[in-house]
Amino acid sequence: MNFMTKLRLLKSTNSLKLFYPLTSPFKKAKKIFIYGVYGAGNLGDEAILKCILNQLETLSEYQTIILSKKPDLIYKDYKKTSVHPYIFKKAQFFLNSRSFSSILILGGGGILKDYENTPTALKNFMEIPMIALKNKYKTMLYSAGVENIIFNESRDILKRILNQFDILTVRDPYSKERLKKLGVQKQIYVTGDPAVLLLSNMKGKRNFDIDHPLIVVSLRNWFEKGYFQTNEKSFNNFLSVLAYSLDIIVEKFNAKILFLPFRTVPFDNDKDIMNYVASKMNHKQNIFILQKVPTFDQLKSIYAQTVLTIGMRLHSLIFSFSSLTPMIAISYSKKIIDFMNYINMNDFTLTIDNFSTKSFLNLTEEIFDNFEKLQHSIFINRNEYLNRLDKNYKLLQSLL
Repeated sequence: MNFMTKLRLLKSTNSLKLFYPLTSPFKKAKKIFIYGVYGAGNLGDEAILKCILNQLETLSEYQTIILSKKPDLIYKDYKKTSVHPYIFKKAQFFLNSRSFSSILILGGGGILKDYENTPTALKNFMEIPMIALKNKYKTMLYSAGVENIIFNESRDILKRILNQFDILTVRDPYSKERLKKLGVQKQIYVTGDPAVLLLSNMKGKRNFDIDHPLIVVSLRNWFEKGYFQTNEKSFNNFLSVLAYSLDIIVEKFNAKILFLPFRTVPFDNDKDIMNYVASKMNHKQNIFILQKVPTFDQLKSIYAQTVLTIGMRLHSLIFSFSSLTPMIAISYSKKIIDFMNYINMNDFTLTIDNFSTKSFLNLTEEIFDNFEKLQHSIFINRNEYLNRLDKNYKLLQSLL
């Protein structure tokens, strides 16, 4: 029984989902593999993948293959060939990619960081680029975020691997600084997060309801994971103050509050914290909770109506920026501050520890009082950001 037959047998019994589609998954000699955290139910990461795939559409001579632990979901959502990382690690002969015509894109998103108080997760994640280098792939770090590198082993791994990459781009200047401190000596280009492209070309007029302005609220129950928030009492106090503050906004502006989930998996479920905050609010008739992570089309429709985003999730702020919607960031992680600084919106950033009704209402009133001026400022900053993003595609073309 040959290798393909074995894989088909495994697939037919649903004992192991390794690649999709099952029939003729690998069609072209030239391949671009994309490796990040895709198929894991995170709207932000999926938006990054969507925008990268859009940029690659013109490269018809290359087959795009996404490495994912959920290749069936990737194929269903994007109609692109998807392969489990196991195949990449164990079956290079099967992929027939040991040649100078294959490329590995590592990214984008905040992929370069330590998880769960151990270097093991990052070490395992970086096995794919190590194998790509060993097999003579051309390699590109694509708009990656770098944060929370705390172990010497992790520093050594990133330094050793990234210094062998052909091209390095990161999503903000702070990620570049962190790589330099790790000892990465190759040139590092600062571009941006590809997801900014998602809503940058929305067609049609913005559909604001002046009498009942729509405010999108994106929250994350980060205390549950324990990576950044260690004071449960402080976090719960923030949630209570936020609920009280949102009630005041509803009263003052006759606003509608839409709680927007970005991820709803058991260990990272935005709905848990949204339901908790909503339960502590008084104006239930003005509260709407989206029960599922929105599709990209639904997201466009929502942001076409939104006048303000209040966001913990990084990509709620990125989508707001993309659609020229003013925002107030609530930082639970350095990456939130990094992004808001990069787009010159740091004055509209609060942290969980310093969050207060007064500071929150002051920022909200400033946005409503200066809405058009703020939109124009975001427009200028976004255009500069989009110009920097073009560098990703130009650098990728240089590898072809």
